[in-house]
Amino acid sequence: MMDALKELGWSKADLGRKLGKSPDSVSRWGDNPPRYVMAYIELALELKRIKDAARAAIS
Repeated sequence: MMDALKELGWSKADLGRKLGKSPDSVSRWGDNPPRYVMAYIELALELKRIKDAARAAIS
């Protein structure tokens, strides 16, 4: 999870805010977050990659 957050430029606190969870909740997940959290992160990564590719194509 940490590599994905790093790629997104998000901290655990950022993730918590986006999900409406406290930083303590996010910290308790450690490296084993609920599946919905991983799905959210995967979708965010996919969107970031699409945006990056679009920007590169325009440049």
